[in-house]
Amino acid sequence: MKILFINAFYYPDVGGGAEYTLKTLVEGMQQLGHQTVVAATRPIGNSSLTMINDVKVYRVSLFNIYWHLKFIKRSKVLRLAWAILDIFNPVMAWRFHRILSKEQPDLIVMHNLVGWSASVYAVLLRHKIPSVQVLHDYYNLCPNSMMFSNGSACKSICKTCAVARLPNLFFSKKIHGLVGVSRFVLKSHIDRNYYKNATARIAIHNVNHANSDDLTVKTKEFSNGTLTFGFIGKIIPAKGVAMLLDCFADIDFQSCKLVVAGSGEVDFVEKLKTSAAHNITFIGQVDSSEFYRQIDVLIVPSQWHEPLGNIVHEAFQYGIPVIASDAGGIHEMIMQGESGFVFNQLSVADLKRQMLKFVHSRELLKTMSLHASKAAIPYQDKKAWLGKYHDLFNKIVVDAL
Repeated sequence: MKILFINAFYYPDVGGGAEYTLKTLVEGMQQLGHQTVVAATRPIGNSSLTMINDVKVYRVSLFNIYWHLKFIKRSKVLRLAWAILDIFNPVMAWRFHRILSKEQPDLIVMHNLVGWSASVYAVLLRHKIPSVQVLHDYYNLCPNSMMFSNGSACKSICKTCAVARLPNLFFSKKIHGLVGVSRFVLKSHIDRNYYKNATARIAIHNVNHANSDDLTVKTKEFSNGTLTFGFIGKIIPAKGVAMLLDCFADIDFQSCKLVVAGSGEVDFVEKLKTSAAHNITFIGQVDSSEFYRQIDVLIVPSQWHEPLGNIVHEAFQYGIPVIASDAGGIHEMIMQGESGFVFNQLSVADLKRQMLKFVHSRELLKTMSLHASKAAIPYQDKKAWLGKYHDLFNKIVVDAL
């Protein structure tokens, strides 16, 4: 079977965890004997054809105001113009049509379509090729992909987003299969009448893209010294970093440390650094293994409905318990009181309560570390994960015959 995958970016152009998940899926399908091809955007200019680990990758020049990979602050006018063109981009549709005409795949698997726009769906109708949409975020519901506005998660779709996403809603009815990386993101679309004619709609949690064949249980050695909490990811308001820093102003955490890894908008990061307590350290972008060696407990205080956080099972792999907000699908990965704790995303007091459990008991930390290591095992099993996608892809193609 020839499978064509389409996404906003492809390795080594990485915008987030979706690109690592996609790379693992593409190369995994190739190892199972399928021919895989990828279409992704690249900076404005000339398109190119490259080979990455024997995978043919079309890097298509983006037809828009700017390329959206790099985290650069843009004016409201530029962002609005970009978003309007991204509602339905006929030029990107034509460029995708040319790839389909040349490759003639048996199946199309779509991931994040930001930059390509809903025009991709229209092209599929013309070619009558079986298709699967993998949902990593809320792009088909909201132009900013996050459903986060004015400092809080959106409870419903606003009128502006509803109008901008009418093409996505209409064409989603023609998609044959649907995967959500969490039950939450899957339900968020189904409940809003998206993909209502898909013959298969399932949730498949992402696998750990690194060392995913190692199914052994690991243990972490803890000292009786300073308890260290950690945060890793984009440092933006939606990630809840400010809430976490507020906790460390409390006298109960004066004997603890917080390590913050990642980068974000310069002004926002500098504001956080200026107000941060003395026991908070910002270390910038570092290798994840280096970060996890420095911490005892991972905090994921997301304020947006994060579909799934790969950092949760990464932490589990190192035997590190996780405290996460109940927003989105992250809590689906945590066994409350065993591999971690879930707190009310709107309550700083609840976050403090969960953190204090570790402050008051090092034995709890050691016990939960073992549970966290065991919880990592399903996310290390790449063979089983690929099998779920393989079975789905075969079903969609057979049903379309």
